[in-house]
Amino acid sequence: VGDVNVPGGSVTVRAETSKFKKARVTHFHPAVSKELDRYLRQRPSVRPEDPMFPTDEGGYFTESGLGKVFIRIAARCGVKPFSAHMLRHHFATHFQGDLMQLRDEGGWKNMQMVERYRHNRPLKDRSMMPDPTGRSEQARPATIHELRRSG
Repeated sequence: VGDVNVPGGSVTVRAETSKFKKARVTHFHPAVSKELDRYLRQRPSVRPEDPMFPTDEGGYFTESGLGKVFIRIAARCGVKPFSAHMLRHHFATHFQGDLMQLRDEGGWKNMQMVERYRHNRPLKDRSMMPDPTGRSEQARPATIHELRRSG
């Protein structure tokens, strides 16, 4: 619970729980803050060292235990496939910020992984990119070669 800043809408991912052993702060939507606040007010006494979502015994979930929770959630809501990892993809795909900020908040080491999670596909042929001027192919000025052929 101590790693979550409910009013500020952020959570600190500690180095010891991070895949690459790097601490970071990531943010969540104000609606999530509101629901977390409501949830925490319903819990009896909450100390900073307590887990945000405790097991029935009051402890922390193991990785496999959390996976089982997601399996039960998927079965109840009918969303298939569904996993905690899919939430990372969803977070990256719908992130409202620049790619460097996404890399930092998501904890990715390189931009290639950011692009993978954002579901961006690098263009092999740059000519396939949209015209940044907003003009269509037909509206562009004719080249000297085209003028020679038409004349």
